[in-house]
Amino acid sequence: MTELVALYDDEGPCGVADRARVRAQNLRHASTGVLVRRSTGDVYVHRRTETKDLYPGRYDICAGGVVLAGEEPYDSAVRELAEELGVTGVELVPLGFADYADSRTRMREFLYECTYDGPVTWQPEEVAWGAWVAPALLLELLDVLPFMPDTVVGMRGHVEALAAGEPARPSRPAGPRGTVQPGVVHHVELWVPDLARAERSWGWLLGELGHRPYRSWEHGRSWRLGDTYVVVEQSPAMRDGGHDRRRAGLNHLALHAGTPAQLDALVAAAPKHGWTLLFADRHPFAGGPEHHAAYLEDADGFEVELVAG
Repeated sequence: MTELVALYDDEGPCGVADRARVRAQNLRHASTGVLVRRSTGDVYVHRRTETKDLYPGRYDICAGGVVLAGEEPYDSAVRELAEELGVTGVELVPLGFADYADSRTRMREFLYECTYDGPVTWQPEEVAWGAWVAPALLLELLDVLPFMPDTVVGMRGHVEALAAGEPARPSRPAGPRGTVQPGVVHHVELWVPDLARAERSWGWLLGELGHRPYRSWEHGRSWRLGDTYVVVEQSPAMRDGGHDRRRAGLNHLALHAGTPAQLDALVAAAPKHGWTLLFADRHPFAGGPEHHAAYLEDADGFEVELVAG
């Protein structure tokens, strides 16, 4: 029987295609991922069989799969959880969604979590091995073993929170049927006097922070992360005078930069890409003793604040 898969764009369902075509043409579709935890906190990790059509043999921290045509993501997650691990009768807590794309797959993945202390029953065609793992150890294993890249992207922050004993960190809140929640920033556009120079500095920085090249045209470039993108443009309509962050208008952009160690690495590499560290005498607490961040300025006077944590 042909399995029809729900195709998704940024607004939600946008079509239907059979599974073989989705894989062959790398069509963007919807999927689900459910992280299963014991009441003691351990997370269930499993290894996919070698016969899977996507990333065979990889480890995974989520049970899940494609959303079928006409199926709601929550219902799909319930179905996949029962099929793969035999887990039923549990409440799924939504953790938002994450977008993922590579040369093999493109998806909007709806993420959930559940607590379950019962037996796990593998589906032999899909699961080759599984075990309960403490969150702190799991966090280490994510950097050692070959895990499914989409769930690592979507769930790493949540695993970090579990390992630290912190509240859940949703990837991104989802609106009705997976649409973007109102109020989320759509894009930021910076008009620059030298596009090539801005592309070197901003392209490097945004790439290091996980943005991917999005669009390119004669006067501009953009990089995208999830539903938000950043534009630099040398517009023909731009007036003379240059940018001055001390005047009325945009003062700076503030972006999450990962761990303190990741922030340190960015700061060390930044001068090679056209960035200068501001407030060096007070770095990394120029914003206050509880605010671990770096303030960088490019050659055109644009400031970016990189926040650790």
